[in-house]
Amino acid sequence: MCIGNHADVSANYVNGQLRALWENAESCVKKHVVANQRPTQRELEYGFALSKFYYGSLSDTRSTTDSLALYASFGCPSIDFVCNHEVILTLELLGGHYYVDTNNAAARVDLSQRRHIERQKIAFRIPFSPHGVGHVHCDEIGNAKEYNLDFVVLDTKEATVCEELYHAPSVVSGHSHKVTAQDTPALTYYLRTHYLDLLKRAGLHVFYTIPFFDDIKGNELIDYSLASNPSGVDVLEITVAQMNKYLKDIWLQAATEANHGRITYLVEHRATVKTGDFQLELALRAPEVLPLCRHEVALTFDIASLGISSRYVSHNTPYGFKDWKITFLIHTDLDHSEKRKRLRVNVATAHYSDALSSTPHTLADQTLFDRLQDVVVEYLHTAYLKLFEDVHNAFIYDFTFHFVLPTAEVEPITDEGCWTVGGCKLCGINGHVCWMTAIEQMLGFQGPLPYDFATSVSQGSINRHLAAQWDIATRKIGGAEHRLSEAYALARYVFSYNGNTHFTASFDAPKVQLLCEPGPQKAIVHLHLKEEYKVGQWEVAFEVSLELRDCSTNAHLPEFVGNHFGHGDYRNYKQLVLNFSTAKFVKIVPTQTVSAEETYALQYTREKREALLHFLKERYFPVLTASGHHILHTIPVTVAQGNTDSLSLTALDFRVSPIPFALSDKFRDGLNGRYERNAILFLGMTQHRPLPRVAEGRTQAPRAGSLRTPSPELMEPSLIKEAAPFPLMDETPQKRGKGMLGMTTPEVQRWIDAGKGKERDKETEQDVKQVEFALVDDEPEEFTRLEIRLKEIRADGDGDDDEVDVKLKKKEAKLRRSLSMEMTPRRVPSASLVPSPLRHSFAAATPGVQGAQNLLHAMIRDAMVDYRQESKAEMVGLHLDLLRMGRAWRQEMRATMEEYGRDLRELREENKRLREENERLRRGY
Repeated sequence: MCIGNHADVSANYVNGQLRALWENAESCVKKHVVANQRPTQRELEYGFALSKFYYGSLSDTRSTTDSLALYASFGCPSIDFVCNHEVILTLELLGGHYYVDTNNAAARVDLSQRRHIERQKIAFRIPFSPHGVGHVHCDEIGNAKEYNLDFVVLDTKEATVCEELYHAPSVVSGHSHKVTAQDTPALTYYLRTHYLDLLKRAGLHVFYTIPFFDDIKGNELIDYSLASNPSGVDVLEITVAQMNKYLKDIWLQAATEANHGRITYLVEHRATVKTGDFQLELALRAPEVLPLCRHEVALTFDIASLGISSRYVSHNTPYGFKDWKITFLIHTDLDHSEKRKRLRVNVATAHYSDALSSTPHTLADQTLFDRLQDVVVEYLHTAYLKLFEDVHNAFIYDFTFHFVLPTAEVEPITDEGCWTVGGCKLCGINGHVCWMTAIEQMLGFQGPLPYDFATSVSQGSINRHLAAQWDIATRKIGGAEHRLSEAYALARYVFSYNGNTHFTASFDAPKVQLLCEPGPQKAIVHLHLKEEYKVGQWEVAFEVSLELRDCSTNAHLPEFVGNHFGHGDYRNYKQLVLNFSTAKFVKIVPTQTVSAEETYALQYTREKREALLHFLKERYFPVLTASGHHILHTIPVTVAQGNTDSLSLTALDFRVSPIPFALSDKFRDGLNGRYERNAILFLGMTQHRPLPRVAEGRTQAPRAGSLRTPSPELMEPSLIKEAAPFPLMDETPQKRGKGMLGMTTPEVQRWIDAGKGKERDKETEQDVKQVEFALVDDEPEEFTRLEIRLKEIRADGDGDDDEVDVKLKKKEAKLRRSLSMEMTPRRVPSASLVPSPLRHSFAAATPGVQGAQNLLHAMIRDAMVDYRQESKAEMVGLHLDLLRMGRAWRQEMRATMEEYGRDLRELREENKRLREENERLRRGY
């Protein structure tokens, strides 16, 4: 017996049994067949099964097999093990016929429905299960104490036709009817439904595997999956193409987001194998999957390049390999999969398939190569597949995931607008400009500009200037590439070192995009690479800071500035420049539609992308700076040696401003169309006056009713006193009563002092409109004192009791009036198109019209609180009563059930005794 996997040996042994059974069937047919007759005995039907098959009824008028629904003769069948769960049974039909009508097994008379069979093969995919009989003792064999007899059983009821292995024959019927695609299902129906059932009834669905009758133990490995050549099948109605498209999409997503997250392991992966101190560097293509059957798939990792280094290697150069394909056979996890939606694999069942893998190499030391191969396979088997499960949940298909390949970014050129004074419905829509509003804002800027000097440079003018410089550089390029001047760097750049050219690239005209956002002033520089870098046409974008620098000498000034103002060192200049030292990579996208492989070549391969970014940032940008292409604008600021006049700028600042900057407009930026009007504003002062602090004037007006926090400028005391439209509160400390109420009107003070004793004596009869909400503590005492005084006067018989009685009645009326309240209907406010800031402000100067209503609400709330408290107390009492009743009921039910329980136990014991007695009587003892 051979060593290793015995799957091929077992498959040959099974097919040997199948051939022997077919030869036996051929021999039985030769001995017992009767021409044009169907065998009637079951033994003959089973004996003929692998050679001839009869289905249907014979005609009473004709003694031929032409009336049978199916009559076929077979060649030797074969079985191929595609995995550890399914086989492919191939049937070779040598001749016969069948009828397209499959309704019943009655005799056929319509010959137009008959189709001939001539040398046709049909394959069925059939699940199988391994079984066996263990612990078989046979001393005559003599090699072991016991043996195991293993066999496989085909589940013919679950057989399906292999459409990919079926080829329709080019035959015609006796009436010249061509075989069409509609005729094939009839034949497969007869075979799958009736012929395979006959094979099962005849016991021809069971085959022995290899009989291990030797004296070697532990050499019984049979893994059919490792020896298979899968063709791919659908699983849960998910096609192979859908699975591989999903794996390609998640690979492209990982490549797109190569700088983010854990998903990059599908594209590039670095790891250290601790068992042997090996370092692995893998660059991978998209993985592929090929299902062997419904229960098992072959998952292949396509390694484009592999680097292996180790501290045991004598030299520092790592071993490099290319185009490896490592395949693992993994069982599907059908319990966590969903039909037509998602398919998951169980990575714990993965095992390496050497037959489906490919590992080319050029190493002379085969032992070393085998060691390195084992390291890679073991790491992929343990750690990498676990990473696949953790990150992508071991899904090989998920219908919820969608990925769209990047295409060329085309920004629409929008330049639309209107001259509407106000109320434009398109205001704020991308690409629309309300010119009247824009001009008013530009001219007004929320009032006159408090600057002595103002000018601007638009984004369009900057880009046109760069385009002109690029055009000049393009026309003047000539000679050898290695002698290109730095002045031509806008069009072409070559980096050489020690006579070797390391980087070569041609560029289209660059573009600058001003970022109109609050915060530091920045811009995005777009570089357009051509074909020379071997990557196609691409656009690379960097975010660069805008800075205003001093130029006290002519060293940094362009040549035309010196020619215009003179080369004397008597001026100071300010220059707005792009600080390329702060360049931050933003994106890299194709400027033309490219294939997925070309996209992967640069945009998604970290090594090549980092090389390109390195040369651009470390070599190309310094050349642009040295050649002055980073300067956007130059302004003379002061005259040296104290010769400052009224027109000389002594202070200068800049800001990026979007156009338009209306109140309802948001900060927007872009490259083309209306975005070219976005500008850099230069604002300056003369005669050493400082730059004023002015609001931006572009904040959106708050909505009505929103809580607003004033800006620091509006919180200055001088501005508040000058602009306040209502009486202000004194800066003296407030009393506690005012602080609690939060009001500053004189009525509040009178309200608080109304309950005091001295103020009470000053009130008159006309104070009927005074509303008092509190009863002062000293009023009941005075009322009682007057009653006592009246009783004493009447007891003494004096005549001035009328005066005391009048005072007493007055106090009594006053007390009743203090305990009552008169309510009037709410006043309807007058209609106003513009809400009054005094009436609707949170800091109004008067209490407003809602005082009585709020008081009524407070009274109702207090009443409801009392009601809820009383109701809660009643509910708690009722709940406690119910609990007590429940406990009493349980005690009574427990006592009752105990009585019934005793009776039931007695009945059970009596029944047990009766059964035992009956059993003794039945047995006779």
